[in-house]
Parts: sequence; structure tokens; C-alpha cells
Amino acid sequence: MPWTVINNQDGYYLRKLLDRATPEQPVRMRLDVQGEEQGPDKRYSYNVYGVLPGQSGKYILHITHIDGFLYAQHCNGGGVAMQMAMAKHYAALPADARRHGLIFLFVGDHENPGVGATDKFVEANRDLMENDLLVVLRPEKPGMVQELDEGWISSIPTNVMTPQMLMVTNRSPLLTDLFQQAATLYNITTMEFVYPDPASDETNFHPPYFDAAVISAGWATGTRYYHTTADYENNLVRPAVLEKQGRAYAYVIDELMKYNKADLEQGGTAYTAEKSIYQSDILKLLLGNH
Repeated sequence: MPWTVINNQDGYYLRKLLDRATPEQPVRMRLDVQGEEQGPDKRYSYNVYGVLPGQSGKYILHITHIDGFLYAQHCNGGGVAMQMAMAKHYAALPADARRHGLIFLFVGDHENPGVGATDKFVEANRDLMENDLLVVLRPEKPGMVQELDEGWISSIPTNVMTPQMLMVTNRSPLLTDLFQQAATLYNITTMEFVYPDPASDETNFHPPYFDAAVISAGWATGTRYYHTTADYENNLVRPAVLEKQGRAYAYVIDELMKYNKADLEQGGTAYTAEKSIYQSDILKLLLGNH
């Protein structure tokens, strides 16, 4: 089905109606769809990536998507800007300063996976994925400040970044600790839980699509302005916040240079989830009528 978007207020109302529905009184709506299925001859995209080799032959993969809806400043223009700055930073360092190599991957089809996104990169680089990948770092929708929402006073930007949710697919104690250290050092606002469910870009690194014990980790935000123009119109994505998050990710990368994959697996759990964050129990709790 094509993607469609409704506003935040209508979405919450519809969600409450669905939660209260019964077999005798279901929620009814009519949706007229006019469209056509387009194959790769009409619809295609590309991935772009840069490689900085390291001494160990292992790689840290840093991924962000370059497509998006509307102005796409929050999802995911901020991530693209941050990753470009980090690639420039690490490319300026001497090669012997990198124990592990770095791959900066920009995927071209996050919103409609299948014609130039993570799955294509995995297919083309299976040996690297299975044998030489240390971890996947995925910053998603960085750089946004939170708006005041206090009664009738709302939609006023603050100087506080939107709280980040931390994903670590195997719940690695070491990875979790590194992100917590980075959050403290660079004043990153985070929620007090770690979830294991991958979202769109990193889903194809994991079962049931691919099973090579890949570990993914990174901060993400979920706001009421997801896939709207408010990120641009309300000036919510700020360079100062992007810089803080970029420095925090660079701290995590620098610390990861000291470790190998066995260290990241120690004390963790095998990834077993078979659904992404979009279908997870977390969103049901956050958005449901509870």
C-alpha cells in the first residue's frame, strides 16, 4: 500500500477508537487508492559509501539514509550532515590511528526499502558482513530541539534536545555503557531504557532477513513532527545539537577501537526479535489507549 500521513491529533484519536473497538462495533473507514505498482525499470535508487581502512581488517559501519518526505530536515537531513562531518573528521586522521576501519554508508531508499537500501548493501558484501563487521552504528533523526508543551503554551522551541531512545540489538553491557558515557560527557538527553528492536535501515542486518550475529546500536528520536514540515518551519533542527551528537558518536567510535566483537557479545543476548520497532510492544505502550 502507498504511504499516507495524518496529523498527530487525528492519529491519537484514531488509535483510541481502534483500542476501544469490539467485533460488534468496529471502526469503519473508507480509503480510495489510485496507483500502480512500479518495478525497478521505473523506480530505483542508489547507495553511496566511503571506506577508511584500519589495522585490524574489521569495520565499524556508520549508516544513515539520504531520502525523506517533505523537507526531510529531521528525517534525515540532520543525520546526513552529521555523518558527512564525521567522515571528514576521520578521513583527516592518519591511517595508523585507526585500529578498525570505518564505512560511512548512505542508503538511498529508506522510506521504500528494496531498490537501493540496506538489503542491497548486505547482498553485495556478504563476506564482510559475516566475517569482518564489528558493529553497525545508526544515528536516526538527530539534531532536534524539544518544544514547550505546557497547557495552552506550545510550539515554542527550547534549548533542550529531544530525548533520545537507545537501541542495542543484543543489549551489550559494554555498548550500553559506552553510549551512557557519551551521553554524560556531551550532555545528550536520553530515555532510561534500551530497546533491541531494529528499525528500517538496520532491519536487513538481522533475522529473519540475515543471520550473521550482527550488532546494531544507536540513538533515535520519535517526535510528533515525524514526516511533517514542522521540523523546518519551526526551526527545530539545530547545528549545535548536531555537533553534540556528532561528538558523542565520535567518542563511541574512538572507544570501540579498543575492543573486538567478542567484547561486544560478552554479557549480551542473542537477537531474536522478528519485528521492527514500528510493530513493537514499545510503540503499543506509547501510543495505545493505556
